[in-house]
Amino acid sequence: MRFIIDVVLVLAMTGGCAFVEHPQYPTWAKALDPSSVWTHAAMRLLRTLEAIGVTSFDQCIFGCRAKKPTTILHLRLPHLRHTILTTGCMGRCCHGASAHEALAGQEEDGAFKTARGKVYPLGLNRAIAQAVEDFVQRTFEVSPAQQLPAEFDDLVANDFVEEDVVQPGYYG
Repeated sequence: MRFIIDVVLVLAMTGGCAFVEHPQYPTWAKALDPSSVWTHAAMRLLRTLEAIGVTSFDQCIFGCRAKKPTTILHLRLPHLRHTILTTGCMGRCCHGASAHEALAGQEEDGAFKTARGKVYPLGLNRAIAQAVEDFVQRTFEVSPAQQLPAEFDDLVANDFVEEDVVQPGYYG
């Protein structure tokens, strides 16, 4: 966690953009003083920077089958906040009670249902990508599609899987 905070701080100091996503702080359990990245002193200090925004939302607004309350700390990504707050009920679930699959227990094949929650829904990936694209276009001179030098060919990924495929967890 400290590495992530350090990277976001360096990006803040150098004019970059970034985001950190983690489950939303469980306000319903506040009296139990739950452990959360959002209560860590370094994270709270990072949140005081003017270029940082913090937005909480339910991932179901982007197509997640579970409600999945989430918080994103975003650096210079106002487009992401705007997209979140103009989706669903200002970023919150508008599907009604019992509309979502629980991420508790195991699937029929023995995999933990929480594994589905590890994968961002397509709509959230799209919102993040569009926010970063917006940042890049506002910040840098973008020239028409340039070809990458040949030495980068091995780094280009084209082997995407279907969106319903969940990466198996390792529990060994």
